Amino acid sequence: GPARRLARSIQRPDLALELAGVATLTFLALVLRVWDLGNYPVGMHGDEADSAVQGIKILLGTFGIGPFSAGWAQIPSLYNYAQALFMAIFGADDVGVRTMTALAGTSLVPMVYFIARLGWGRLAGFTSAGLLAVSHLFINYSRIAGGFLEPAVNMCLLILLLALVERGYKHRFVFALIGLDLSLSLYQYSAGRLVPVVGLILILLMALRKVITVKQVAATAAVFLLASGPLFLYYSSSSDALLGRTVGVSIFSDNNITHTLGRPGTFAADGV
Repeated sequence: GPARRLARSIQRPDLALELAGVATLTFLALVLRVWDLGNYPVGMHGDEADSAVQGIKILLGTFGIGPFSAGWAQIPSLYNYAQALFMAIFGADDVGVRTMTALAGTSLVPMVYFIARLGWGRLAGFTSAGLLAVSHLFINYSRIAGGFLEPAVNMCLLILLLALVERGYKHRFVFALIGLDLSLSLYQYSAGRLVPVVGLILILLMALRKVITVKQVAATAAVFLLASGPLFLYYSSSSDALLGRTVGVSIFSDNNITHTLGRPGTFAADGV
């Protein structure tokens, strides 16, 4: 089967060298994202500070809500509990609040490598992962807390897992992991809600092409519903929290139009 072929291929010297290259790139990415993390970027972004405050409240026992509801800026509070865990390990300071994002950014480098490797070969894999590892913009966002980067991990993991399924790796664990990834994306910043939308489209297309079976789709959906069920229960009684942050950052909101134009207005009236 596919798993046995994978185990045999790992023993090949060329693959061992390839994996060593990926590990080296990943280590480079890690160093660039955690080195002097407490001082760079200089200062602390407002959203980072809010994240830190929520994490400190959890550590002090004064947060007041559980992990399956919404907290600051209507972001699901499970993110704050994860933030608190990293702050408990790495310190209730700039380093502690930024470490989870730095590790998330690092994890994207090998994921992008394997996505490109499966699709276009080794050269594409090393080129894309190498550029991502040293990208100034990506390094910067990997060093800023607030939950903005973590949804990208869910999206890349989704694409990687579906690429493996396309290549024949169809163990039930893979489909369980897809369902878990889709559900965890809902517990992230609002951008994470795009992941299940993309996942639904891709899974339906793969089902229509008979790459995956109805049973495998059902297994994925079952894990997704089980893991995201507590959040859906919260939204059923707090519907305003479902789209609260999404509406707040929309370019069509009155506040954002006023902020951009310097006065109240509409797109039609201002020719935008």
